[in-house]
Amino acid sequence: MGCTSRRAQKSRLWKAGDGKTEDVETTFYQDAGATVTNARFITGNQMHAMSGITSVNLEQESPLTMGPVLLGIIGVIALLAREWMIGLAMIVAAVVWKMNQRTNYIITIRTAAGELKALQGSDRDRITKIVAALNDAIVHRG
Repeated sequence: MGCTSRRAQKSRLWKAGDGKTEDVETTFYQDAGATVTNARFITGNQMHAMSGITSVNLEQESPLTMGPVLLGIIGVIALLAREWMIGLAMIVAAVVWKMNQRTNYIITIRTAAGELKALQGSDRDRITKIVAALNDAIVHRG
């Protein structure tokens, strides 16, 4: 399934008898893991009614760097103690660990029941598009 974003797509239902069509849902964003329409926000196995969402927030959670830094420091200490193989292995592991850490982006929605972390991921572009689609859907409903 392709990604739909920013330009809304409308689904139509044929009305029996009079030959007219009726708008059912307008899709603002859709990919394999999330769908935003004027009526619903679907993520995985959870569905949120857009009528209940009052605001959307994008949060950023930076990875903790203490682990790789400590491992690197211990590696340097091992090198100073002439434990070349152990020290070098620890420094390489610290660098690889740090390079593989990713910032986590979280979509938080506010409803009458409170705040809920609805979706999170490390793909900033995708999460930003979903937030924009949620805001468009809120504006669309009026």
